[in-house]
Amino acid sequence: MVSMADIAQVLATTPSPAILLQNLMELEGDVSLTFGNTHMASDTEFLSIYYSSYFLVLLLEDEINEARALTRRLPTSLVAADSTIQSTISLLRAVWNKNHEKIYHILRQTPWPESIKSLVQQYQLHLQNKTFKDISLAYGSIRPSTAAVYLGLDSFVGEDAMSDSADNTSPELVAMFTSKGWEWNAESKLFIPKVTTQAPKATDSGSAVIGRLAAQLRGHGA
Repeated sequence: MVSMADIAQVLATTPSPAILLQNLMELEGDVSLTFGNTHMASDTEFLSIYYSSYFLVLLLEDEINEARALTRRLPTSLVAADSTIQSTISLLRAVWNKNHEKIYHILRQTPWPESIKSLVQQYQLHLQNKTFKDISLAYGSIRPSTAAVYLGLDSFVGEDAMSDSADNTSPELVAMFTSKGWEWNAESKLFIPKVTTQAPKATDSGSAVIGRLAAQLRGHGA
């Protein structure tokens, strides 16, 4: 039977999101058999940490479809009772809808448990880096206010960063973007993104690994 100590050990010692994902998936069969579709109040903390960690690592690995599938395997009583799980599902929904403003709001305003705060911070950084690359591929130029919303930078640099005036655009915002190799054109009040390329994922990671592990879990009665 898996316990809070088991989850704490996994979260504290796993060196990478990919390995953590595999470890959490391998525990899912035991979790499902132990708790089923309902749980007692005394089980809430354990299940909340386990499933919220699972969701966050799937997001870190960009396995959005697998995260959506996981929502259908959650104990229904847990979703109704636990605010952390509710925030996690709202986060997943915002990611699916590419609502960047809401994503950053949930990441920053949710009172996440201490044991998963590191995963939350990792995902925020992952999202910002991924969005920098996406913007670089999609835009020939971009307004400061638009870029700040996509990257969740408005709350860090204040209201001035949301202005498109060359005189009022925050120096912190300019420094953030130029550090990524972008150019700032003060005359046109636009950032010029640095063109980047995105390497494809290895064929034996992500969905392939998840598919194999899911088959193993089904074989154990999950």
